[in-house]
Amino acid sequence: MAKPSDETELEGQALISALAGNAYVVVAEGTKLAAVALPKNAELLVGRAEDVDVVLEDAKASRHHARIVSQAARIVLIDLGSRNGTKLGGAVVRGEEVDLRPGDVVGIGSATLTLVCTRDGAELATTPATTHPGFVMADPAMLAIFQTAQRFARVDTPVLLLGETGVGKEVVAGQIHELSPRKKGPFVALNCAALPENIVESELFGHEKGAFTGADRRKIGFLEAAHEGTLFLDEIGDMPPTTQVKLLRFLETRKLTRVGSTTEIAVDARIVAATHRELGEAIRAGRFREDLFYRLSTCTLKIPPLRARPAEITPLAALFAKGASAKLGMPPPVFEPAALAALGRHPWPGNVRELRNAVEHAVVMSDGRTVRATDLPEAIRERRPTTNGSLPGAIADVERERIARALEDEGHNQTRAAARLGISRRALLYKMAKYEIGTPGGARRSPRDRS
Repeated sequence: MAKPSDETELEGQALISALAGNAYVVVAEGTKLAAVALPKNAELLVGRAEDVDVVLEDAKASRHHARIVSQAARIVLIDLGSRNGTKLGGAVVRGEEVDLRPGDVVGIGSATLTLVCTRDGAELATTPATTHPGFVMADPAMLAIFQTAQRFARVDTPVLLLGETGVGKEVVAGQIHELSPRKKGPFVALNCAALPENIVESELFGHEKGAFTGADRRKIGFLEAAHEGTLFLDEIGDMPPTTQVKLLRFLETRKLTRVGSTTEIAVDARIVAATHRELGEAIRAGRFREDLFYRLSTCTLKIPPLRARPAEITPLAALFAKGASAKLGMPPPVFEPAALAALGRHPWPGNVRELRNAVEHAVVMSDGRTVRATDLPEAIRERRPTTNGSLPGAIADVERERIARALEDEGHNQTRAAARLGISRRALLYKMAKYEIGTPGGARRSPRDRS
């Protein structure tokens, strides 16, 4: 067992104690990324076995390969006598204990585990969170969601995921697929809101040659492409009523008919659907079939917005920073306290998707070593607090956030966002200018500007 030098131990105390012990391990294997909280006086077991905290897929990893242990003033890596050893800084560690410092990268087979320590002063969870690639579970709500997703994965019934735009519904759908017996089959995703109404049916069910103008060849639909796997139907609340009828029939018979054909085809695909809309309201308005809702909602899971799980912000930021820096061929940067404070203050109307975009922007703008508050997008680093806690100021903050969220939910379609808010489009444009809410790719406007 290697004994740390006085200098290393002192540095460890300065880094771990002074940084409030906020440690995370960012795991990268292939295209998968995950962040795992490492609380004080806790440890993470790494390997290929099912009973470990961080599960790796590479056959070069041993079943119980290594431990990462958080002690009073140190974080140490312990190789558990692995067959192929553990790499650290170009050296191979076998059956011994070595100190880890923030930014150290541990190599196990094709996987890398990067130690990230933050300086926001917030306390971590009291127990380490078991993780699956793509999930961050520093918040108890997300751990509960993962546990529910595990249960849903065991059965083959449809799943309905609810939550605001950008909360990570597709990530959860992917985990349900990966944890299910269908994991070796395809995971296919179709966004119902991204397609014109007149082509949703042919994209979902496919079409025969000559079925309509421009159909110059047979096309396999998304459902057939998901045979023996999972089809993720995002924004199913926007699916046209005629397509809803055919989807309901598929769920009942497990058969489909391509557009322009009379032949039924048996398809074995599980449906996981998602929406940010209130389907009860859509049913009452006649936009969504009640029988389809009951068929889809046997297993329902609601994912909370990012603002309701603030403990996720720092590890998610570390996760996204690692991914962004890897694309640039750089080591993962460290976040300065002011940057983390700005991330923590922001209400995140765009949820995890907005956080990812903000972090990727910051990494590009950084010096490659440290992400500072000035590297963050202007809307995040310069969010004005409510003036003196006044009631008008508080109301303005709420109105600003609701408008921003409505625009994000409606894909920045101002007419739909205005209808969602119950105001005219002209009133929406005025308020966007008043609160300096920009449009993608467009400049902010003054309330005095004319259309």
